[in-house]
Amino acid sequence: MGAELGRRVTSASVIEMFEKACPFYMSIGMSYTEFWEGDIYLPNFYIEAYKQRAEREQKQMNTAAWLNGLYMKRAYEVVLANMFSKSGTPPQEYYKEPISNEDHRTEEQKESEQKAEGLRVMVALESFVNFHKNKKKG
Repeated sequence: MGAELGRRVTSASVIEMFEKACPFYMSIGMSYTEFWEGDIYLPNFYIEAYKQRAEREQKQMNTAAWLNGLYMKRAYEVVLANMFSKSGTPPQEYYKEPISNEDHRTEEQKESEQKAEGLRVMVALESFVNFHKNKKKG
């Protein structure tokens, strides 16, 4: 059957294939001895572990990037709100400590904070627009 495909499978070609695969498996943590003398299913387990680890690391990087964006958003909100707020308005402040993954707030607290945040953004935006309107007039 191998001859019908125009290629003959030899023990040398199989050994060459395994020799090419060995460095990859070693790079994902499999030892030389495990690769050559271990259970035949062991490489599959290493591949699956490699895929799961890569997926977990990707999720962690995405979460870190998202959190960084959240910090930047808050920084811009604070700057704009303070820059364009009317005199006598209490200044906005940046976070005093890192954001925690644990959320101990009730749903009502979350909703009221979300509404307050929306109002702060609207006030900052309105102040920004009014500032530029007045600047064009004068």
